[in-house]
Amino acid sequence: MDCMRCRSLLSDFLEASLPPRARAAVAAHVQACGACATEARRIEKTLALVRAAPREEPPPGLAAAVVARLGAEAEAIAAGERGRVASARAMRWATAIAASLLLGLAVFAALREHGWRRWSDGAESRIAAARADGDALRRELADAHRSAEAAAGEIAAALASAREQRQEHEAALKRLDDASCERERELAALKASLAASRRETERLTAAIAKLAAERAAPETRGAAPGDAAPPPAVEPAELAAAGTAAQARANVIFVINGDKLELRTRGPRDRVVAELFAVAADDANSATADLALSALENLLGGRARGGADAAPAARRNGIMGWFNERFDGAGGEDARDAAGGTPDRRRILAELEDLWRREQERSKE
Repeated sequence: MDCMRCRSLLSDFLEASLPPRARAAVAAHVQACGACATEARRIEKTLALVRAAPREEPPPGLAAAVVARLGAEAEAIAAGERGRVASARAMRWATAIAASLLLGLAVFAALREHGWRRWSDGAESRIAAARADGDALRRELADAHRSAEAAAGEIAAALASAREQRQEHEAALKRLDDASCERERELAALKASLAASRRETERLTAAIAKLAAERAAPETRGAAPGDAAPPPAVEPAELAAAGTAAQARANVIFVINGDKLELRTRGPRDRVVAELFAVAADDANSATADLALSALENLLGGRARGGADAAPAARRNGIMGWFNERFDGAGGEDARDAAGGTPDRRRILAELEDLWRREQERSKE
């Protein structure tokens, strides 16, 4: 059953004048449909108002007048027209009865119309109030709809902004993650390089220690008659310090070649001479100090062992033969060619420092 059919039967349903089947169908629809239930309550209130309206009593004497009129007509018929046929008399009685019925119906209609007008006057005001309430409710619903649309727009904008911020944050996190991975790779490479450097240092230290042990032996290898006395035995600590100096200095390097400790120079002459002076002044490492002092004698053209052979060496390796060239391995010195003891080394070192100072003064003139 649809709403239109249900509403057309609501009045009969409320007055209990419907058949049982139709009444059950209307009751089921009213329970399921809110709009029809509201309409049923409205009609029920209207019927209650009609039932509560006061009954209008007929004017006094109306019934007596009707009866008297009927009696007068009956007497007239009996006195003046007794000779008429029975059919005419019956016709008059029927007319009188019909007139009485019509009069009663007219009275009932008048009374009902009066009561309906009284009810309709109040109903119109109530209907107008209900319409006003409905209009106000529609306006409220329209305002609520507009507010909901505005709120939905604001929520959509906020969601879009939050989505953009999340994308930016994810991109920033990805960049940080990539940078962290790159730093981890660089750190791993540095660790590997450091480990390789440590292994190389350990290898050099072991080689220096081995050489120190060999040089500490009492025998002299291949010493020819008339050769200079071999340098004093080099302690492992001195060779380890020499290896450290080789790593710390850029222009003077000590290397082990077989059973010999050699000195190699590279770079500008001024830097080489300065580093050689620093090594030669170190009394803690006599082997490297003697070797550096011998190299200074050859470079500066000073006192050299061997007497007459010193001048050619000075001319070959001295001031005029250097020319500030860079080379690697050409300036080698053997530890067996180095100077003697510490007092003698200090005296020679002082002479060479004076020679170097005078050479620098001449170069400034």
